[in-house]
Amino acid sequence: MMYPSMRSWPLALWLAVTLFGVEARADRGFSAGEMSALGSGRLVARPMRNARSSLVGGTSWIVVDADWRTVWRALTDFPAYTRIFPRTTSSRLVQRSGQVRIVAMSQGNSVVRVDYALRAVLAPAKREITFRVDRRRPHGLRDGWGFFNLEPKEGGKTLVSYGVVVDPGSPVVQGLFSRSMREQLLGVPKRLKRWIEGTGASRYRG
Repeated sequence: MMYPSMRSWPLALWLAVTLFGVEARADRGFSAGEMSALGSGRLVARPMRNARSSLVGGTSWIVVDADWRTVWRALTDFPAYTRIFPRTTSSRLVQRSGQVRIVAMSQGNSVVRVDYALRAVLAPAKREITFRVDRRRPHGLRDGWGFFNLEPKEGGKTLVSYGVVVDPGSPVVQGLFSRSMREQLLGVPKRLKRWIEGTGASRYRG
């Protein structure tokens, strides 16, 4: 699958996007242990291994105890991304055009702050959202891409597939994406599950 403007991406990022996009949508070949984890509502994560690159990311999956429409409403509630993405202090919708949404994001800690905008493309028929750092706007990250895909399961549950690839850029920003931060990046579906099944439940269930 070719995503918008991919031909202009750095080769390493293009390869990472292709690899993890295919893996998350195709036969994932979950092991018995992974199937057990998913069945009990736990996260399954596969970090990207790229020792010769500054890219960080990977793919992860979790089963949410909510139907896919409920999960979709949560994922398109962009101000609530402060609940879903790690170290996110601000998230607001700044532009919408058709199925495209531009979301201004701020992430960081007391030492480092990163501001950028995400260009999110909604595909309701596929139950999928793809997003990329909008490089036409000021951005503290060199580049980044990701997606959410929702697969209805029995009992009104949803398998959430998530992929992310980030090129932090400067060494200062790379500090935000240490090993612990990589784990937090891939833990986004877990945060989403906790939000939807917890304090956010009444906000999205129809």
